[in-house]
Parts: sequence; C-alpha cells; structure tokens
Amino acid sequence: MRWRILALAPFLLLPHGPAPAGEIIRVLKDPNTVYEEIGRRDLSGGIVEITTRRTGSQGTTYARREISCRDWTFRYTGNAPTPEELAGIYVNSPFVPLEHGSVSGYIALYVCRTTSQSGASTTTDR
Repeated sequence: MRWRILALAPFLLLPHGPAPAGEIIRVLKDPNTVYEEIGRRDLSGGIVEITTRRTGSQGTTYARREISCRDWTFRYTGNAPTPEELAGIYVNSPFVPLEHGSVSGYIALYVCRTTSQSGASTTTDR
C-alpha cells in the first residue's frame, strides 16, 4: 500500500484517477489513526460516496460520507462498528461545508483528487 500525505502542496502532485480499495488516507490531524478507503461510488450531481475504515487506539469503526467536490460540502450517511451494521444504516443528514484540516477535509481532498474526471462510475466496494 502507498501512503499519501494530504497536505496541499504535495497533494497537487499526486496522479489523477480512482484509487484502489484499501488505499490508506493519511490524515495529519490524527496521525496515530489509520483511515483506509474500503468503498467508493459516484452518485448523481457530482457527489461521491466513500466508505472508510478507521483504526485507532479505541478500536475500529466504519464511516460512510457523501462528498461534493464541486461545492466543497459533505455529509455523514452512516457510522458503525462493523461493515455489516453500516450497510443497514442510512442517515439523511444535511450537507455542511468542509473545513480544511478536519478529518473529513482530508478525506475530501483525497476523494476529490482521486475521483474519475470522466463521470463514469468508480465503484470499488470490497
């Protein structure tokens, strides 16, 4: 697996294109925790859904976010201790602005940089 540092200057040098499932997302705000992409889907309106596994000192959790790279907004649609529980959850929360430097901000940078520019689906669920 490749590590990517998602700071603005190095981030701009990364290649375009969808990343494979299992890709590590480096979050500088939370350096002792590993965030890993485990699924991604392109939704309508330029929204990208990403599912991540978070492994840290408190254990492992799974989260699903919808991110608008165009509007720089996101929303959580689920959070659970297992992928099976996450699959049964969908929270229709409102989109809110992303904050630079937040965990979701780093994940959005990663997603927006690695999302297909063609508009074709990039589903990479495991």
